[in-house]
Amino acid sequence: MKIKAYPKVNLCLKVYKGLVETKHEIDSVMFLYRKIYDIITIKKASEPFILYIENGKEIHISDCLVDRSLKYLHSKFGLDVNYHITIVKKIPFGSGLGGGSADAAAVINYIIQQNKNVLLDLKEIAVDLGSDIPFFLSHYSMARVKGLGQYVAPIYNWRPRIELHFTPLICSTTKVFHSLEHDEDYVSRVNVDKIIQNHLYKQHLSNVVYNDLTKYIIENYKELHEVYKKYPNKSFFTGSGPTIVTIKE
Repeated sequence: MKIKAYPKVNLCLKVYKGLVETKHEIDSVMFLYRKIYDIITIKKASEPFILYIENGKEIHISDCLVDRSLKYLHSKFGLDVNYHITIVKKIPFGSGLGGGSADAAAVINYIIQQNKNVLLDLKEIAVDLGSDIPFFLSHYSMARVKGLGQYVAPIYNWRPRIELHFTPLICSTTKVFHSLEHDEDYVSRVNVDKIIQNHLYKQHLSNVVYNDLTKYIIENYKELHEVYKKYPNKSFFTGSGPTIVTIKE
């Protein structure tokens, strides 16, 4: 069985302080970007085995979210998770596009489809595995995602035209959020309601912030500042990564 795992783009991202550093409540619009994808091959096996391939070479993932997801399904529901899983990566690592979460969600969806009466707790999924996973599990093309990621509400009347600009850097989500958490003057500047109402297109860059993490991405990866300035208005980082999104009118 072959599955495509598509990445997400944060069209805006509001971050709240107040929880432990590793878990932050958010308010975001996530959009499923279908121009690139990882290809996942899943076959029944005698024991779990996960293989990642990038540019034709096998690679090792130290903290494998797919492996953690298999262990979660087995311990929570007693499901058979003995599968040979090969993931051919096209979504860049550390890009802010949620590639690891997309892969994990695709595997979770496949396994629960093979089993009846499995009811996932999205808050538990968000806390234990990752805040992006509930969005990927939803199958929505676009949604507003709130809380720790467990509240996912579809958006049907907005299909943005966007362009992604990739950079070779890999950003650490932990580092970026750590900087935000230790900023004593931090106040969120993202108005998600206004951005949704105006569909981004009618906003002026001087009056809107699309991503609360922008300052902290640049703070940790100063070489991104010059790259970021090269792009036109209505360009912003997606998630905590170095990928820049440009809105096309």
